[in-house]
Amino acid sequence: EQRKENLSNSIHKLETNRVFTSDYFVALHQITAAPGYRADGTPFPVNTPNHLGARITLPHTKLKLERWRHHLIGYDGAELTQFLEFGFPLGLRDSAKLDCQTRNHGSAYMWFDWVDKFVAAEVQECGMTGPFQLSPWWGVTISPLMTAHKKPLDRRTVYDATYGEGSLNNATPCSTYMGQPIHFTYPRVEDYRILVLKAGRGAYMWKRDLKRFFLQLPLDPVEYKKVGVVWRGMFFFFVCLAFGLRHSGLNGQRVSDAVSWILRRMGLETDLELLYHVCNYVDDFGGVESTRERALAAFTALGRLLDDLGLQESKKKAVPPTTCITFLGVQFDSKNMEMSVPPEKITEVKEEIS
Repeated sequence: EQRKENLSNSIHKLETNRVFTSDYFVALHQITAAPGYRADGTPFPVNTPNHLGARITLPHTKLKLERWRHHLIGYDGAELTQFLEFGFPLGLRDSAKLDCQTRNHGSAYMWFDWVDKFVAAEVQECGMTGPFQLSPWWGVTISPLMTAHKKPLDRRTVYDATYGEGSLNNATPCSTYMGQPIHFTYPRVEDYRILVLKAGRGAYMWKRDLKRFFLQLPLDPVEYKKVGVVWRGMFFFFVCLAFGLRHSGLNGQRVSDAVSWILRRMGLETDLELLYHVCNYVDDFGGVESTRERALAAFTALGRLLDDLGLQESKKKAVPPTTCITFLGVQFDSKNMEMSVPPEKITEVKEEIS
């Protein structure tokens, strides 16, 4: 009862973003989804992805596009900047038939206060738009919300785009994105272990973490009507990538791969023969250097780089250079050259067993 009294009013206190209102996002979808003509005079049909058609820049993102272009000169994959500027499409099949699921999962209602806070915060941060008493578009697709435990004591709100036969994710190819084969893998613990071994005994390790990462990456406005939810009897729509969409992980990893590439090259500014050593797993960055001075330089450089690119960092999760760190769920101790299960994980497993 106390929890309800303290937290359940979040959605009722919801304030829309004063600059980028719900009307702005409705108009943005209407403009980008309409047929038109490209700069060279060639026509494009209705619902053409923004980067291939209208090419309307998205001012509601906090990304500093000119800095991205500057840093990615020479990068094999610099076309990434067009998605950062015009939005990431979902990558659905052309003939996809989508169903609506207006009822959320039980975990969303059981932990409604967390969903209230999530929705209110994302409307302010331009990760979502709403509320709408009536849907602003015809033929919208609604998917359910759920929550999942997030350590240590938080809940993560998840957009379940896989629920039902006609779900968004079932209509999204796994092996291709926008007609191109997908060739990517997430880094492994082994990759970070190799960095530590190369740096040697007593190496200094650090890490930084991005905040609400997927929701910092813009969704193609043409797709807005497909990523709706119903919460407290009102419509909301994601306008950035949601945790739960098929290719959010792919595109998130592509963005952090680019950030790591930039950081590695920054190492040459302090030593013409040495790159900084960093491993990135979506929104987590972990670095290793043989000396504390160089590790601190890399740690500081990444912090400045994230700010320069317009990416929001979770500063409370940053860990400056140390010889013992937990990264990707494993504790690394460079003095003893040991990898181990973190103590809190052991405690958690024991509780689960009991």
